[in-house]
Amino acid sequence: MQLRVFSGRSVQEAMAALRRALGDDAVILATEDGPQGVRITAGIEVQDDALGDILRSATPLEVVERLALALRFHQAGGRRIERLCLTARDSGAVEAEDVLAFALAEHCRFAPLGHRLGGPLVLAGAPGVGKTVMVARLAAAALLAGRPVRVVSTDDERRGGTAQLDALLEPMGLAREPLDALRGEPLEDRRAPLVLVDTAAVNPLRADSLAATSGLARKLGGELVPVLPADLMPVEAHDQALAWRALGASRFLAARLDTARRLGMLLAAADAGLGFAGVGIAPEIVEPVKSLTAANLARLLLHRAAAFAPEIRP
Repeated sequence: MQLRVFSGRSVQEAMAALRRALGDDAVILATEDGPQGVRITAGIEVQDDALGDILRSATPLEVVERLALALRFHQAGGRRIERLCLTARDSGAVEAEDVLAFALAEHCRFAPLGHRLGGPLVLAGAPGVGKTVMVARLAAAALLAGRPVRVVSTDDERRGGTAQLDALLEPMGLAREPLDALRGEPLEDRRAPLVLVDTAAVNPLRADSLAATSGLARKLGGELVPVLPADLMPVEAHDQALAWRALGASRFLAARLDTARRLGMLLAAADAGLGFAGVGIAPEIVEPVKSLTAANLARLLLHRAAAFAPEIRP
């Protein structure tokens, strides 16, 4: 029997990948829920010469070439493209989305915000990256899920720095709290509700600016989560991600995916060691932050490339 493992954000998504790869004769052996979605282990009977079948199942070269063109469109970088394509050749799949998803699962870490929350989320980023809007989105999603929310802002030095946040919170019936509201509280009191901290914008080129924000996260017993815009140059995204990781961040949020053609910055930040915490894909606050998986990231990269580079279409 040939065994394969399929992952997806839901059972339906994993089952669709299973059927595409193994057909309707596959036997489901195990189903597992995890922080990154659903994993299904399935098997299918093979001919006596199983080794021959495996050797003949290599990913077609034309599929790998299409992936290389798509990744080049996204300006993912030569060495990064080479690593992903070398891994893709070993997938054994024939559909471009499945092949790329296999490679992304090997080289990227997917860590959505819905899991492993142990304290305040301290969102940080450069001016204009969409950090405050991301805070409002997370707050709205938590309220819709029935979870209590507290929003704290440290952006009170910049003129009008809290006005946007106040305007976004008002329709939700939330009031911005000062940072002093958290100081002196027991850590347990910060874990019951979702506590979101909207920090003052940092200068990514100044170590003291970055260190001050990471120091705040440590004092609050929270998690430092940088916000990076989707239109950031991949090389800049890689450098900033390295800096944030050195300061204690383990995952990042990507903003404004709906306004960027090329998304190489996602792969660059992941290559620097940050996991995907989620992405913002629409200007509406009620649109929740979306989780990324290897499967939907593969679809996003291929579809966006094909939309703006017709030569990549199959």
